[in-house]
Amino acid sequence: MKKTVSIILSVLILQYSILPCVAQNVTYRLERGKTVSVRLTTDVSSNTISEVLAVVDKNVLDVESNNTLIKAGTPVVISTNKIKSKGMGKAGQVSVRCVSTKSVDGKDIILSGSLSEQGNGKSGLALGLGLGTGLTVLFPFGFFFFLLKGGKAEIPNDTIISNVVVADDYNIAIEK
Repeated sequence: MKKTVSIILSVLILQYSILPCVAQNVTYRLERGKTVSVRLTTDVSSNTISEVLAVVDKNVLDVESNNTLIKAGTPVVISTNKIKSKGMGKAGQVSVRCVSTKSVDGKDIILSGSLSEQGNGKSGLALGLGLGTGLTVLFPFGFFFFLLKGGKAEIPNDTIISNVVVADDYNIAIEK
């Protein structure tokens, strides 16, 4: 009885000491400056408040081994800055900045890249109509043309932000 228990224990010890050697992690380097294609999955507008979602558009591959380091479809953390269109014909502005994503081994990968859009400005129109009609034809009411707003800035969904790069060097462990 003691002999069989000791044999079973020795087999288990050998199995657990050899198993990690067979299933090992291989480390690949994700270097700073590697491009990441990011696709917006929601519309972004300067006049609306909504959550902006984005995903990695294509697999990010290791140059030497062709292993995937960041999978396509991985969510990307986005930071937005919106300025509404205002009176006197001032246009709206929106900028989207890519902050981070995750690699295949779960590490946070810091990204650097952004996209900005600006709406159509109508300052000249608001000023011309406001002063032109406010001082001449429609004296008290012409000044309401100063309240004309500029155009809103929009970035449609499925827009690809192509100038996004990895901001630092990372070692990605892939289990073989």
